[in-house]
Amino acid sequence: MHSLYKELTIAQELAIYAGKLIIKLQKKIIIQQKPNNEGPVTNADLLADEFICNKIKQKFPNDNIISEESYKS
Repeated sequence: MHSLYKELTIAQELAIYAGKLIIKLQKKIIIQQKPNNEGPVTNADLLADEFICNKIKQKFPNDNIISEESYKS
């Protein structure tokens, strides 16, 4: 059985750090519309998404990533 402890630990670290990035932008939030009228997205959403996806790619280069903000339909 494969242990997911490493993945869980990294996910927790990334979530905490991304949260800190978002807090820094709290007073500078810009809301925009996603393409094809798919709903709102903020600059904080995009920053956190980019940070988390890049770090996951570094730690787990063979894993696929499905992300709400960087998903291309």
